[in-house]
Formats: sequence, C-alpha cells, structure tokens
Amino acid sequence: MAEVPPQKRQRMTTASDWNSKVLGSGNCSGVLPHEQVPFVNRHSKVFDLFQVNAAVILKLLDCRCRKVDIDDWRPCRVAVAAQMFGSGKTTLGRNFIKQLKDEKTKTFILGKLTGDDWKKELARAQSADSGYYSLNNCNSMYDVGTVLDYDKFNDRSSTGPVHIAQYIFAKVREHPRAVFVNFDEIGDLQLKVRELRGAVQRVWELMLKCDGDMPRIYFYLSGKSVPLTAIGGEGSAVGTKWIILDLLQEEHIQSIVNTAISALLCPSVAEIQGLSAALQEWTGGIPRLMVYSLRVLHHLLDEGKAFGTAEQAMEAVFEILKEEQAVASEVFLAKKDERETILPVGSAEHALDLLLGRLNVYISKPEQPIKGMSDAFYISHMKMVDKFVRKRYASDCRVQLFLGDEGTRAKAEDLLEHMVAQRIVVQACRSLPSWGDVMKPLLQGTRAEQLEAKLDQGCPLSSFPKVTTSTPPLQKDTSPLDQRLLRPVDLAAAMQSLDSGRLYRPGPKSSSADLFIKHSKLTIEVQDKSGVSTGVSFTDVCQEVGKCIQQGSVLWVLVALRLNESLKHWVGEARPLVLESGFYQEEKLADGGPGGLLCRFRSKGRWQKRIENGEWHDVTAKKQPEGKGEELQVRQELQLVIPHPNHVKAFLGDSDFEIVEKLAKNPGDRMVDIPFLSRFYNFQKPHVQGFQDALEVKLKFQEEHLVP
Repeated sequence: MAEVPPQKRQRMTTASDWNSKVLGSGNCSGVLPHEQVPFVNRHSKVFDLFQVNAAVILKLLDCRCRKVDIDDWRPCRVAVAAQMFGSGKTTLGRNFIKQLKDEKTKTFILGKLTGDDWKKELARAQSADSGYYSLNNCNSMYDVGTVLDYDKFNDRSSTGPVHIAQYIFAKVREHPRAVFVNFDEIGDLQLKVRELRGAVQRVWELMLKCDGDMPRIYFYLSGKSVPLTAIGGEGSAVGTKWIILDLLQEEHIQSIVNTAISALLCPSVAEIQGLSAALQEWTGGIPRLMVYSLRVLHHLLDEGKAFGTAEQAMEAVFEILKEEQAVASEVFLAKKDERETILPVGSAEHALDLLLGRLNVYISKPEQPIKGMSDAFYISHMKMVDKFVRKRYASDCRVQLFLGDEGTRAKAEDLLEHMVAQRIVVQACRSLPSWGDVMKPLLQGTRAEQLEAKLDQGCPLSSFPKVTTSTPPLQKDTSPLDQRLLRPVDLAAAMQSLDSGRLYRPGPKSSSADLFIKHSKLTIEVQDKSGVSTGVSFTDVCQEVGKCIQQGSVLWVLVALRLNESLKHWVGEARPLVLESGFYQEEKLADGGPGGLLCRFRSKGRWQKRIENGEWHDVTAKKQPEGKGEELQVRQELQLVIPHPNHVKAFLGDSDFEIVEKLAKNPGDRMVDIPFLSRFYNFQKPHVQGFQDALEVKLKFQEEHLVP
C-alpha cells in the first residue's frame, strides 16, 4: 500500500489560463504548490490523529493479552475530519507520517505522552507506510473496493464492509511495517460512510483475533459534505474523534508568506502592507483559499500590476477568483450536483446532516458551544464569500426543498416565515442604514422607519423556546431564559434581556409572533399569514395582536399575501396602514357593503375617524356610524402596521412571493424551488431555509446526537 498521489480533479488548462494559475495546474512556474505550503499551526492535530489511533491499538493489545473480546466498540474511535473545503483535511493526511518524524512535532507529542507503551507506538507509527485513497464519486462499498484494487473488486458487485476489511488486513499482513490508511473525499458516500466506518471496525476485529504479532493499521477519514449522522450518532457501533483543523490566523499566514516569498512568490508581495491581515479577513483563514489568493496575487504583480493597499489587492484577487468555476463552485457554492439535492425538512437529523454536509461554507458558533469542539471548528464571516454572494448570485439558481415527510402537507405560512426572515437578513447584509430601508416598503411611516439597522452578521438569527399559555413544571436544569419564556406575560421581560442586533424566532407552535427584531429603542414583531385561501381578516388581526408583547415600545407588522375585502378596503396601496393607540372597529353599513375602519382615541365616546384606502377622515356626520364585530384596542406604545399585499410583494420580490402563493393554492405540494443560497442558513425547526444573498449558517444541535 505505497503512497499514492491524490487525484482530486481533472486539470486540463493552458499555461496562460487563470484556471491553471489559480489551481496550480499546468505550467504555473512553481507558484506555491500545495505540498510546499509550510505546515503551520497543525502540531496538535497531528497529535490528535496519532493519539486516537494509538488508543485503539493499545486497547486491542490489552484485550489480546487478557484473551477477552470487545463487546462495546464505541470507546474505539475513528478519526474524522469533515470541515469545509480547503481547511487542510487532505494536507493533514498527506503529511501525517512525515510530520510524526519532524523534530518539533515529535517533541510536542512526546511532551503529551506519559507511558512507555505510547512512546513505543509513536516509534512504530513514524516508520509506517501511507495509503491514500480518494473516494471521489464513490457511492457504495463496491466503488470503494474498485479504488482499493480495481482488478480484485471489479467483478464483485456485492462488496460490503467485510470484504473491504479483509482486503486491507490481508495487504498489511504481507508487509512487516505499520500502515496509515487515509480515505479522503468520503462525502460522495453520504450515509454509506457508516459502512466505511463499519469496515474500519471489522479491521480492528481482525487485528484483535489474528495469530502472531498484531499488525498496526491506522485510519483517517476525511472529506466535506458528509452527513453527520453517518459519522457518529445514536446507535453507532464505533465512536468518532473529530479532527478539528484550526483556521490560519494572521501570524500563521505571515509565516507562510515569508517562507514562500524566498523561493516561490514574487518579491513585491512582501511590499504590500497589511497583506496577512487582509488575507485572514478575506479567506477566513482557510488554507486552500489563501493559497489560491497568493497565486493570483503573484501573477498580477508579476504582470506589473500595483496596489496601494492590501484591500485593493484582495479586491483584484477576488474579481479573478469569482470567475473561476472550480473555485466558485467549491468554495462559494459547494458541489454543482448539490444544487439538485433535495434537502429533507422536519426530521431530527436534519440540522446534524447539514452541519458538516451540504452547508460546508459557514459554521457559526451556537449560543451553547458544542462540547469538545475548539473555536477553530466555527468558521467566522468570510469577506470573500460575502462579496461573491452579493455580486454573483443569480435568482434562477434554485434548489428543490422537501417540505415534510410522507403524509405531511407543507404550509405556506411556514415557508413565508422563513422567507421573510431571510429577506431581512439579506437586506441587512447590504449595510442599509435604517430599518425602513431594510424592510422597505413595509415600515413606511412608522416609528422604526428611521431607526439604525445594525444586524450581527456573525449570528444574525437566534431562537428561543416556544411561548405557551400554560406553565409546565420546571426541570432542575432549566435555563433562566427558558424560565422567562414559559408564558406570554413573560415575553416583554424576556425581550428586554435579549441582545439587540439580532432576529429572534420562537419555537414551533408558539403562541406569539413569528419573528422578533430586537432594537434598543423598540421591538419589531412580525406576524406572517399567507391568507391566500380566504384573505386575512380584521378578526385575524385582533387575535394575533392579542398575543403580542403587552409592555414597552412595540411595532407589530402583518405580512400577508392576501387580505379579505374589508381589510383591503381600509389599507391603501400608497403606503402601509399604521394604527396608533386607540380603539378600532369595522363600520356597519345598511346595505351590507364594505364600510370604513372606525377609530376613537378613548374607550368610550364618539367615533372620531374613518379609515378608507389608507386615508384618515374625520367623522363629521351628526348621526354616529355604527360598528360591528370585534373591537380592537391598541395600547399606548404599540403601533400596528398592515401593509398592502403589493407592499409585501415588493419586499419579498416577485419570484418568492409567487412561490409561497403557489404553495398556498396547492397545499398538497411537498416540493418547492427556493434560491440555492438557502444552503447558507439553517434554523432550529422547522428546517426550511431560503433567500438570496444569504451568507451565514446558524446551526444548533444537541450533544446527545454525537457518540463520544
């Protein structure tokens, strides 16, 4: 199992092509090849990879010595690296044995080892052979077998984990040396990764029961787009050791630049002030993207281009990288075939599936960090992706979204909720100055129109437990936030304790608004109702307003695709209808036709205003008009906003408005097409994403889904 060079993609380009210069293919004059990038900030990861494999070896040796079997393999963990593209997964595997021999790395590892048995295993590992296997386009164990040995497995369509394990074990037994097996690009296996992990377990079983000296076989699985539930979850036979690769910081990038300039890069690269900091900001510390950027910069400078600042240099680099399909599709948009992927919605595994799967560009740190995950696991806002999304997003690039399991009907309201949230985030990412601009034209004429809009782009949307009308018994470990959000009367106090600059969504089936926008001066509540079948009525408005925050300064906004005739008669198309503090009731006409919306500013007395087509008129007739139906009270500090459906359409955009409208008219549909960049977001429940230019991944999942 000699070392085999990785074949990660076909590169058939000319020397003058930017594709060749960026990817390092063809005649690129030796500009920063992947294997010559200094191996910085990785010593601890080499130790992790060694330690998890050595722990299995020592456990097997102990069981062989005591002549006992292993009933529970979960403490034996498989090393897995499944971070995003370009984080250094392959580089770690390719350099593992070499780095074990490196004096600095060796000293680092020995400083962490306590027993002689561990040190002996380190000595054995340092002399191991390496077997690299790229499983690109492998969808089954049969495909894996053909990668291992085409002649042997080509005619064995029934290949399974046992056959893979037997082959690996037999090959290693032919040689006296230890072997390090790296299965790379495992993402295409999807859930079949479970079978690959099963093959690893089978190898361990063969090692445990073999006669004579036990061979040493180390394993490392790597690749993006891997469903987390296939790597380790409840009921998994073996455990998982996450190999979390730290992102490069400014000092690491400076080390790489300094090293590369001496032999590979154009000397004028060193003259760009602040380049390392700019590279860190633009690439997010992703090694591969940084290499691509330096290659482009090298050629631009070599051609005589000059840049006054590092920011200008990175702008020029970005303009080239965004046009390179091999970079854009993998770094910015993930794999091309994933654009056709159906994303399951509503299952418990959905967020886990997306964590290290299709959403492989951003992983934002959740409010409760995952146990055992280093900060490097969470990828911060990358300027390059930010700019790519805003400048290059095409509205016709869409992905099918699966809305529910068999027998479950998709609800237009659910989809509308997420599209509204997405649109707000998208608009806020454009750095628009006020909330009136961000939600234009929904907030025209309201108290929030001129308020500064500043949204946390690192984590723009959070969730909190559902608000209910009953108070279930508190558990001992109930968080203070959970305690505050058990009943609607607690909602106002809870909002005061939340951070400004974020959108907040209550849990599913919550008796409250669908979205809260927390601002230091007021809270915006957004209520989404499609209304396509019968139209949203004044009665609907009264019921929903009754659930809103009952204290403090609040702006309540109705987002509906259709209003019934009465409500539509009151709301004009020129601007949204804004209701201030007072009492409101529908006018009763003798002929039964649509009357105006009557208003008075005291609980009792004469009607003072009549509202029709968005216009307020004084009630001047001697005979007081008569009201009918439910009366709506708008308290002090509360402002109600009812936009016309045309305003909602202008806010969402024609395409997305029509998507929800179509789903509302055909509630049996379980599939809709949404913008492809929905992959950059995830919400707790239901797992429906959507919207143009979206950038950030909000992922929350529970630790119990992972096996230690």
